Amino acid sequence: MERIQQSLPEMERKHLIKMIDAGITTPYGERIIIMEMGVDSFHDRLYDRLAIQYDSDEHMANAIRGLARPLVEFHNIAIHMDVNPRNYLYVEKDGHLEVKLIDFEGAKLVSTSNKNECVMIGEQHALSPEYTGPEYYDEKGQAISTKFDIWSMGIMLIEIAFDQFRAEKRETPLSEDERKSMLFAIGNLFLGFTRNRLGTQPGIFKETQIVYSAGTEWIEQHKSAIETVLHLWMKYPRTALLVTNLLNLERKKRLTAQGILNYIDGLCQIGEFKEKVIKKQQKEMKRLKREGTEKLNDCETE
Repeated sequence: MERIQQSLPEMERKHLIKMIDAGITTPYGERIIIMEMGVDSFHDRLYDRLAIQYDSDEHMANAIRGLARPLVEFHNIAIHMDVNPRNYLYVEKDGHLEVKLIDFEGAKLVSTSNKNECVMIGEQHALSPEYTGPEYYDEKGQAISTKFDIWSMGIMLIEIAFDQFRAEKRETPLSEDERKSMLFAIGNLFLGFTRNRLGTQPGIFKETQIVYSAGTEWIEQHKSAIETVLHLWMKYPRTALLVTNLLNLERKKRLTAQGILNYIDGLCQIGEFKEKVIKKQQKEMKRLKREGTEKLNDCETE
């Protein structure tokens, strides 16, 4: 925590939780860190149904801004390694709530501004394995970059949409075990393999590849995850396009946190999908061309 604050000027970490004091030790040898006080975690507000209803891509964009801004700041110096809804905290400031990133104990510092720079994590365990990206399971070595956090954010966006679908059907939020199982299933679908070690015993158990064949067995096995992804595309097509990029197996193709902000603000397009745009977007692109709108640049990936 101290290293993070020392490495970034205060004006460059507005969306990172602030440490007020440290170095205090209790009579029992426990070290105390005093930080600014938050209200609720993003997880609390999502599953207590306290957050806004995500009725459209525009509403999702507001949530995405809140999640991406802290990563823009944090990725200037480090990889968080545990991006998940519990590690975003709502903090009250000047009468309104800001979303701030917390829990930097597992972070890995980076030495350059290159968002694809990798650090080796060795046998370190993934802290929240349901949000863990494909790099962690690479048998050639666990080389992690800031794009590891970007994958985690992609899983979070599906999680937000999934709970919204349940809320619309007046279904109660998932239990903790159900939530983890659902996120693992969706992550497996994008990874292309079933995770057997779940981030707790790296290198011990092999993963099981999902065989996408003409048969229907794999569809039945992953039916719920497939339905969730299809529902995401139908209700939030612009967000779904973003999620597809964030969960790209090739980390260098994933957008940076700044690229995510630029995309949802309409300042760029996702380059890899130029020739694979869905019909609805093709019509929109033709309309913009007729109106003489300037062509957008590709969103930032490095």
